[in-house]
Amino acid sequence: MREYNKLTKELLAEGYSAECHPDYVMVGSTCPDKDNPLSNLDGGFVYVRSHIRKMTFRTPCGLQCRGESCMSSLELEGIEWTFENDMATVQCPYRIAVCEDKHESLPCTGVIKTWCNVHQVDEPYQYENSLEQVEELEEKRISEDKREFIEARKGRACEHHMYYDPEQRAWTMRYRPQICAQNNCRGYCPILGKELDKKRGNVFYDLKTTYLRTDLNGTLFEGQVDSHIEKGRRVFQRPVSLDICRSYEKLCKAELEASIRLKYHSQLFYAEFHHEKFEIDILNIRSECRASRDLLEDLENLKQGIKISFYEENEQWKQKQKKEARRVAQKKKQEHFERLILKSGYASQTREMQKKIEKILSAERIRELEAEYEKRIRAERERPVQLNLFEML
Repeated sequence: MREYNKLTKELLAEGYSAECHPDYVMVGSTCPDKDNPLSNLDGGFVYVRSHIRKMTFRTPCGLQCRGESCMSSLELEGIEWTFENDMATVQCPYRIAVCEDKHESLPCTGVIKTWCNVHQVDEPYQYENSLEQVEELEEKRISEDKREFIEARKGRACEHHMYYDPEQRAWTMRYRPQICAQNNCRGYCPILGKELDKKRGNVFYDLKTTYLRTDLNGTLFEGQVDSHIEKGRRVFQRPVSLDICRSYEKLCKAELEASIRLKYHSQLFYAEFHHEKFEIDILNIRSECRASRDLLEDLENLKQGIKISFYEENEQWKQKQKKEARRVAQKKKQEHFERLILKSGYASQTREMQKKIEKILSAERIRELEAEYEKRIRAERERPVQLNLFEML
């Protein structure tokens, strides 16, 4: 078990025990020892949550803060940053990573780079010159900077694409048309400075894959390399304004290629590792209301031995396959439940099984099967039994 925390050591020195201790503490409940309850993963005693809310802490720069604003249970650099060790932490209201005042063991990089240590003080909490006051003032400053940033751009800014950089303490704009597509933006676009085109479409592209036919290994065609082009693939899940599509086509070609390569990362890595052939190429990126087809281009591809398929037709085929699979599964369930009722009856089933049967079979069908089951049972009961002379002797 862990070493006793600072709070536990002080209370034990004052003569307290696990059975007798102040009301503002309790014995830690994380994996306690049966013989010694204070031997637990919490380090002995822990503060009661209601008492922590009443406690006052101070940052190294002199700001007061409430206990409810602090964080505990961090273990870093061999230090347990907890209330019980008087080493709680709080996020810097200024979001400053490099600070001379904070503890040297707290990092200046990473997720917790803006965390700072606080210590308990025996003084009443005052809102003036407190962390909560500074956070409120910072929120107002950030909101004011946001307003000034929009004014400086003469209104050509959108909240969907505005980001606040806490290190630079400034707002920046990163226009990403895919965010507009995700939010299904319509009407006036402040970034483009015009009404979005009411015509809706998508960004389409063709995906060409060139791969080694490993299934032909050991045959006369071993080493054959095939190419396949799937045409009319879509970037967005649903139609959006053509202006958004054109912006994405113009600005995000590299991002689209990176996302596709990430999707095929395993195949690309495997092919490179085993010195095999597998390549992908993104062709013919365009913004259209509907995916267009070029018959002459398709004929030329077929002439070159490149296989062609169309995304929309492939999706329709997949949907039909799923629908057929669901129909077959439903039919198998129906046949299974019908055999079950004919074998042992509906009334003899558990309520849980009856609910499953009712979801698959109609009430009329259940009555018909139950009637057949009862008819079979009656016939078996009324069937004459042939006596055996040897059994009677």
